[in-house]
Amino acid sequence: MTNNSLLICIFIFSIIISSVVGYILGRINSISGNYVSKSKKSEKKHVITNSISDISIDDKKFVTDIKTDSFEKKYDSLGDTKKSEDNIKNSVNKLKNMKG
Repeated sequence: MTNNSLLICIFIFSIIISSVVGYILGRINSISGNYVSKSKKSEKKHVITNSISDISIDDKKFVTDIKTDSFEKKYDSLGDTKKSEDNIKNSVNKLKNMKG
């Protein structure tokens, strides 16, 4: 056997072994009851939908005063813009000078 055929055989053997181990572990979990059945999932959805219907929103309340005195101001020049006097010709000349 060449190295390539040996690697292919090892690869196929590892896939078969991992499939068998996965099947066995899946059967063990289903026997021990470590899974959620479809009926339990539907019960959970029913409970969630009941709790959502209990929420009510009062649209008559609104906020009129928000105090921002205690907030920390980090940037003084946020949103300031600079107008550059350079044009494309000056930028190209600067690049030429940098190249040397």
